[in-house]
Amino acid sequence: MTILVRDPATTFIHIPKNAGVAISQWLINNVNGSYFLEKQHGRKHANQIRIKRFADKKGLKLGYQFCCVRNPWDRVVSAYHYYLKQHKVTDGRLGFTKEDVTWEQFINKEWRDQSWGCVNKQQVSYYNTVDTVLKFENLVNDFYKIQKKFDVYKPLFPVNQSSHRDYKYYYTDPRWIDEVAVHYKDDIDRFNYSYE
Repeated sequence: MTILVRDPATTFIHIPKNAGVAISQWLINNVNGSYFLEKQHGRKHANQIRIKRFADKKGLKLGYQFCCVRNPWDRVVSAYHYYLKQHKVTDGRLGFTKEDVTWEQFINKEWRDQSWGCVNKQQVSYYNTVDTVLKFENLVNDFYKIQKKFDVYKPLFPVNQSSHRDYKYYYTDPRWIDEVAVHYKDDIDRFNYSYE
């Protein structure tokens, strides 16, 4: 969810499947953060352009802006397990079972709208420039920058975390590795990610 903190003005841009719920909850619970944007403005995963447009209309300052990014190969695996978990949580309305959609079908985009669902967009599409980009793989250390900014050092706890093996376990076909590399080329280049 997009989270706005008013003092000091701070905006968290929530990119899907990158510890966004945990970061949002930390900001709400520890520094008076609040959900920002109405549903029609892409509240949960709005990009920076929509956030700014809405803030300008309301006369709000976005201040310090940050987001969190993740290795694309790991992010796709996380999305698959998120949908498996959502099947149980929503009685099948927002997810699927392994029988409905196998990993092979998901990675080959042979389901729903031939996409990777909530992670189909590249992470770079969510913002132009921010003050800080945290990396999921180093989140505890990277998040210290946010704790220091607010002078609040309460730990960040996992929330909405999917449970799965190391992402490399799932990429049994080299074509899948290449497909992710092509689809997320800009993310890989900007954030210096690799399959290894």
